Amino acid sequence: YQLLKKWLNWKMAQDYIAELNQKRFAGHDDWRLPTREEIQSLYDETKTVQWTYYWNTYDVHIDPVFGETGCCFWTSESLKDDKFAWGFNFIRGKTYMSLKDSAQYSLTVIRPMRTISKN
Repeated sequence: YQLLKKWLNWKMAQDYIAELNQKRFAGHDDWRLPTREEIQSLYDETKTVQWTYYWNTYDVHIDPVFGETGCCFWTSESLKDDKFAWGFNFIRGKTYMSLKDSAQYSLTVIRPMRTISKN
């Protein structure tokens, strides 16, 4: 979605994660959105991936190993009133609140992840 500039609200992101799990994407059915702490751990001000949004280019501070990227990602965390969820902006290195079911998607996409247990 992010490379196609198709943004998701939080509820759409949850549906997409459910679809990944139903289809067993990459052979797994335990995909999820990261927590704020997990997504923030990927922020690295010393690393840069260029992201072009229409006519502007931005420095997204994430390791290039993650490939092309957008700027902003949903987390799994909601606020108490359940109308808002947390996102993370890799340009600014900050979390932000956004309406879960907003029709305006605030450039937010997802970075699905899985929990790998150490055996």
